[in-house]
Amino acid sequence: MLDTVLQAHRTAAENALKRGDFSQLIQVFLTCLADHPRNPLLHNDLAKAYLKVGNRHAAKKHFIEALHLDPHRVETLCQLALFHRQEGDFTESIRCFQKALRINPLIPEAHYQLANTYTLQNQFDLALTHYLEALQYGANTIDVHRNLGMIYFGDNQWE
Repeated sequence: MLDTVLQAHRTAAENALKRGDFSQLIQVFLTCLADHPRNPLLHNDLAKAYLKVGNRHAAKKHFIEALHLDPHRVETLCQLALFHRQEGDFTESIRCFQKALRINPLIPEAHYQLANTYTLQNQFDLALTHYLEALQYGANTIDVHRNLGMIYFGDNQWE
């Protein structure tokens, strides 16, 4: 159960987020981390807030700290994978997605994003596998179907 101080910080963070005040949100998380420095969720959320204000260096630092504290945190692995992909480090992005899927292979969004990363690397066979797994595990968005169609179209698999 959350202690009273942590709950107060959570409420302040929710209010800052609703206002779109990411600088205030960062301050709330930093204050909360002063009291709970080993909380991986706080590090993860702070990293995402830093991304909102464009501080990619601080975001990466807190994603890594979150994983140091909890190496099996799938959400953080996926966030870090997306971070690496945006930085153009596709190898590290793929590694993070693969690790997340080893921990929990039933996450459709991780399969979808991994497939997108493989597509950016022209590794269409691997992308196809993960798009199909994304569908199998519940991702039924038009984006998955469109991307599958593009791969099939590129392979002249009209049916």
